[in-house]
Amino acid sequence: MTRKERRKQILESALKVFIEKGYNGSTTLDIAKKADISEVTLFRYFDSKKQMFMEAIEPILITSLKESLVESQGLEPMEKLEYILKNRIKFITQHNKAIKLILMESQVNPEVADFDFIKQITSMLKDSIRDTDIDLEDEDFSIRL
Repeated sequence: MTRKERRKQILESALKVFIEKGYNGSTTLDIAKKADISEVTLFRYFDSKKQMFMEAIEPILITSLKESLVESQGLEPMEKLEYILKNRIKFITQHNKAIKLILMESQVNPEVADFDFIKQITSMLKDSIRDTDIDLEDEDFSIRL
């Protein structure tokens, strides 16, 4: 198994453990066992549980939205926004357990709440909405909904 494949395997295992036990309830030993590797091997790939959590949830939060933004280039502003929102809803439906984990952990865990992902998502969506003629009184509130 290549280093890249092993990292991917560990991240997939980590996400499963985080979904099952939550961030605080998970240990690096749990993740190593799920990935069928030793904890020492796990730390050859990642510095911390926090790093694994961030890298495991990043594709769910950011990469999928970036892909939608790229795919919707060239569309009229309202069509672009509709395309992005439909893809987000579809993606959230497909990854509902991971989304629930992220939302729950961001409410109860200051370490997770400090991750910059929400700011990145909000910024990307604000830019898309500004291209339309939609006037939102409270952009941040509307986007978080």
